Amino acid sequence: MKSEEGHIERRLRRGFLFSFILFIWVFAAVTGVGFTIIPLVVGRMMFTTLIPSHIKTNDIYAFSIGVYLLGTLAYLIIHIKKVWAKIKGWVKSAKAQVVAGSAHFRVASALFQGATFVYAYFVLLVVFPLLVSTVMELYLSIPLHTYMYPPTAASIQASREGGSEASRHTVRVIQSWTLGVLYLKLSARTITTMFADTRLAVAVRSVLARGWMRPDAAVLTKAFVIPGLAIFAAAVFGPPAVVGKLINHGFIAGAQPGVNELAEAARLAIIYRQSYPALALVALVVKNTIGLVRVFHGWTARIRDEAYLIGERLHNFGAAAAGARRVRGAWRAGGARL
Repeated sequence: MKSEEGHIERRLRRGFLFSFILFIWVFAAVTGVGFTIIPLVVGRMMFTTLIPSHIKTNDIYAFSIGVYLLGTLAYLIIHIKKVWAKIKGWVKSAKAQVVAGSAHFRVASALFQGATFVYAYFVLLVVFPLLVSTVMELYLSIPLHTYMYPPTAASIQASREGGSEASRHTVRVIQSWTLGVLYLKLSARTITTMFADTRLAVAVRSVLARGWMRPDAAVLTKAFVIPGLAIFAAAVFGPPAVVGKLINHGFIAGAQPGVNELAEAARLAIIYRQSYPALALVALVVKNTIGLVRVFHGWTARIRDEAYLIGERLHNFGAAAAGARRVRGAWRAGGARL
């Protein structure tokens, strides 16, 4: 009897282990197919529909597009009642305004809101990521690539003949845009969490304070678009302009006549490429130097003020002591008494 119970217990344990392993495999298969294969297939279908066949695509972007599309569809299905109620409310409001004769104001308001929406998200999702990625390419990727694979006369000649060269830096727009979006997200999160009380953090929160459907275009333009374009123009066109001025004034040797043209072209290419991090380093040194000078001035003013106060106290103490001596002398001489 005991042997039969032990045999049944062993069979139950084996069945439990088998079911556990089976459910793990089923879960892995469902999640793998549902969260990986299906979004990847949907993204590839979108790529084949929108992009020509001779252009190579990346499965990471296909997977991301598929995840966003399927996620949006799943959100609409889950919240179909709320979405349908909002649509019915919009339709009812539009009918009431048509009956009241104010439909043209509604159309103008909708067009203005649509234009604001397109402008804000075009700047946030297209312009700013490309600007940030361009600055990162100029100040980090291209100088590093130039340091590792500096251009030479032979590489430039090979490039002119149509061959491949390691010193040529290729910028891929889609990857740069993706990295730009990542940089912006990280920057916005860092500003709003670590510097929450600054004006910049307030401006970041104010852009979408009324909801993602109603971005504040005025705050976006005043706080980010105009300063961002100005900083981008100075960061991109400033270093080559400075190098050009230095070459014109003889501080940096320009193209030397009688020297190998390809070698001179390679040298100037290295100078212009490395001018971006060099000027950034100079700006950083100048900024820190100005801050250090201000600290020294503050220390000097504080020491001067303390020395002045000590002198004033000693002077007052000496004046008080001299006055007391005069009063005691007058008392002894029989002066007027109060």
